[in-house]
Amino acid sequence: MAKRQSMRLDPGLVTLLLEQQSEAFTMQSLVNLYAEKFGLGDNASISELRKWLYRRVVYLVKREFLVKLAQDGEAAEYQVTSLFKKAFPQDQLGYVAHDLASSAQLDELKHRLSQYHVDMLACAGECKEYQRLVTEFPQLRPEIEQLHQTAKDRSSELLGQIRAINNLLQQPSPN
Repeated sequence: MAKRQSMRLDPGLVTLLLEQQSEAFTMQSLVNLYAEKFGLGDNASISELRKWLYRRVVYLVKREFLVKLAQDGEAAEYQVTSLFKKAFPQDQLGYVAHDLASSAQLDELKHRLSQYHVDMLACAGECKEYQRLVTEFPQLRPEIEQLHQTAKDRSSELLGQIRAINNLLQQPSPN
């Protein structure tokens, strides 16, 4: 029995497709429009963005949310179907755009939190190493203790930053 694949649709892509309504579009025009409005996203190049969008378009064609219009020797065109319009009504357009901003902000906060956690672990390792070094090299105690204190201060600052972001993430959304 084949496992059914699901794909998370990017709110930016949904917004663009809702704006297309009954207009046909090519992959190149979709890539250009997406890059213009939302940048490359997590993709490193326009080529990766095109591949990423193409996979989503193929997924939407298979599920009959988009229809591929046959073109002889020219770039294929796609069109949004009524099934897509029912699944994502036009009155949700503003909601999807708001979600996109919220999603981008949430991703940024999570990325920052992750980086702070990594930095915190590095500080903890640094502090432990200074403690080991003091026992191995007691003659360097004053220098090591100064470095140890600096690492502890940096660790305390990172802990405060982590708490601030966690507190913000735990706030209920303003919807």
